[in-house]
Amino acid sequence: MSILRLLASSVAVAALFGTAWAAPVTVGDVTFAPKFQEKLEKTYGVREGADLARDVKKSLERRLANVDAPQALRVDVEIVDAQPNRPTFKQLTDKPGLSLQSIGVGGASLRGVLRDAAGVEVSVVAYDWYETDIRNVTASSTWTDANRAFHWFASRIKGVAAGPAKPAA
Repeated sequence: MSILRLLASSVAVAALFGTAWAAPVTVGDVTFAPKFQEKLEKTYGVREGADLARDVKKSLERRLANVDAPQALRVDVEIVDAQPNRPTFKQLTDKPGLSLQSIGVGGASLRGVLRDAAGVEVSVVAYDWYETDIRNVTASSTWTDANRAFHWFASRIKGVAAGPAKPAA
């Protein structure tokens, strides 16, 4: 029985010290650059903005779920621009000649600001990615390429939040 107690206490100590060094990274606000906000209102439709903000937040939350940051951080994101692969509902309504079968190259441009617990800016990460070749488009949704950009942006944020790589022991 003493071996089980020793094992249990070792696990408890490891858990305690393991979490003492890790700090959470939370996702804060997702906003839009003024020019993109205007584009949402005039071209894509305001409801698309809510979908994009939700998708960015989900990508970040998934990527940052198990990050061992050296300090507690919050990331606020600005969607600077995004381009759909398929027409949005508003575009379909405004231009009857468009079809859901229409397809184009898409992508997104983002800016993330990492802040510490006191709200002080620690780092800024800017990232953009747009597909350049229509032959590579495998758009199954309106924002396929933008979501790809969100995923890669979240990976960059994760790398910055985790800090410099720890040397191998």
